[in-house]
Amino acid sequence: MNDREVMQMALEALQAGDGVDPIFAGEVETALRARLAEPVQEPITVAWRYKAMAESVVWSLSDDGYYISCKRDKGYIVEPLYTHPPASRPLTEEEIAKAKAKIWGNANIAPQSATSFARAIERAHGITGGKDE
Repeated sequence: MNDREVMQMALEALQAGDGVDPIFAGEVETALRARLAEPVQEPITVAWRYKAMAESVVWSLSDDGYYISCKRDKGYIVEPLYTHPPASRPLTEEEIAKAKAKIWGNANIAPQSATSFARAIERAHGITGGKDE
């Protein structure tokens, strides 16, 4: 059972009201709903480790997908190695100003409009914590 399934089960138990303090339950329910609403970032395969079925206990590494598919076809044991995508962060005011200058140049757009636009895009991608939030 993964973390999301555990959170969903806890949320359902709180909603059933099984003798839980209503004030505490409300706070936990709010926190669980917020966490469950966050986008799920899937891990990314960055490399593979492989070894011959019976011959070796030593693993070798590769980041070449084609090479790995050939090894898999020849009966090698192949396991992906993952990393999580880097955590997203809100843009700084300076980054927004640079993007505004690059995109709109000297066009007459209020800095507040550019910032609001950037923050709206961040929210649409699940990035929170910008200065105006």
